[in-house]
Amino acid sequence: MQKELLAEHLRRYHPGALCAATSRELERTFSIKGTELRQLVNQLRRAGIPIASNSSGYFYIRKIGRASCRERV
Repeated sequence: MQKELLAEHLRRYHPGALCAATSRELERTFSIKGTELRQLVNQLRRAGIPIASNSSGYFYIRKIGRASCRERV
């Protein structure tokens, strides 16, 4: 379940590299440790969910010209 919530969170609030979420931010949001976060991301990637990461953090891969970063309410 947490895996699906993470995927939806990244899709909604972190679409694209410019909107990347840091590991620390995601750990706090989901009350998990870094190791668990990395395991969840790995599981999502193996399931075909387009999650990527760079030096800024984790993000949902989106098509160019689509959604922009959104504030979480």
